Amino acid sequence: MFDDPEGLTVTYQPEGLFGIGEVLVSAVVSPFAGAAVGYFNDTDLREWAHALQVYPWKSDARLRISASSGGQETVDLVAYVVTRRGQLAVATHLATVDIDDHSPTAGTVTEARILVPTSYQAIGTFGHELASAIADGGGKARLNVDRLE
Repeated sequence: MFDDPEGLTVTYQPEGLFGIGEVLVSAVVSPFAGAAVGYFNDTDLREWAHALQVYPWKSDARLRISASSGGQETVDLVAYVVTRRGQLAVATHLATVDIDDHSPTAGTVTEARILVPTSYQAIGTFGHELASAIADGGGKARLNVDRLE
């Protein structure tokens, strides 16, 4: 999973007929990496994907989507403008919780917070890929790191 190039990968898989999707999120920005699974309402995820494709964003925009399980946030993604020159970023908070009652680490939370720098072009492509994955009943969206010089 962490052999991927730097960036953010979101894999969407629908969960039954309830309009809910299982979303595996992994982020790699060397030397850091993390992954987590969240369950999202398809409508909310689709709206977030479409909001990412709008150009330009307001300077104070905070495009956020998050999921939690048992009161613990598992995936939190916040996209925002970093500079007026078009540098954007997605702040990722990824957490996994050991829910195995027989595990000596039951209840332990492992977390990663990773900032993925990107651009309007890269995030627009990512938003389109994510919307397509939802519409197609499963798929993957990739956000590459794009650092503006």
